[in-house]
This record gives sequence, structure tokens and C-alpha cells, in this order.
Amino acid sequence: MAGSVPFRVYYLDDEEGLLEVFQEAFDDDDREVKVFSNVEAALDAVRSQPPDLMVLDYRLPGASGEEIARQMDPAIPKVLVSGDFLCCDDHPAFVRVLAKPVPVAEYLALFALLQSGQL
Repeated sequence: MAGSVPFRVYYLDDEEGLLEVFQEAFDDDDREVKVFSNVEAALDAVRSQPPDLMVLDYRLPGASGEEIARQMDPAIPKVLVSGDFLCCDDHPAFVRVLAKPVPVAEYLALFALLQSGQL
């Protein structure tokens, strides 16, 4: 999409391997993907250049994804991901709560919904 602004997705997780896979799978001409393993770096990026979607892991060092989400603009769509099935149900701060491992197709469907304004 020459000349168009890419859909900006940020992902905060303490698992470096997941961050690398996420960036490799989804960073392309239509999407700008930034990954963070550090909470403060992610919050700084969100404040300086807000994403179109913020993906947060539930369990992060020193805080939960829910706690971090509360520090962000409520207008930013957020997705909570977790390998802990007991962590949480639907939460009003998040457009989705997804269980790890999240299939690529599920992320792509979510991106499409957000980009089309259906979510």
C-alpha cells in the first residue's frame, strides 16, 4: 500500500522468543510492528507514538498486563494474552483476551477487524 500509513501494532511480553516470532510473522508493508520486553520502554513508545493495537502479556515482571493497560490511553485497543487460563475472563479494558499460544490466523482476523473498524 504505497503512500498509506501502516497499521501500528505493539507487543509487550517478557518472552523474547515470542517477541521475535511475532515481529517476523506480522511486520510487513501493511503493518508496523514494535515489540518490547521492557514495560517502561513500551509505555514510552505508547505515549510518544500511540499504536493502533497494543498486545500485552498477562504476566510481566513487576506488574500484570492489566495494570500496565491502565497506564495507557483508554482509546487504544488492547489485547491481553496469557498462558495462564485462570488469569482472567473478558476484561473491559481489552477488546480481546486470548490464550497462548495464539494462532497466527487469530491475530490476522483481529487485525482485519480493527483495520475495518468492526471492532
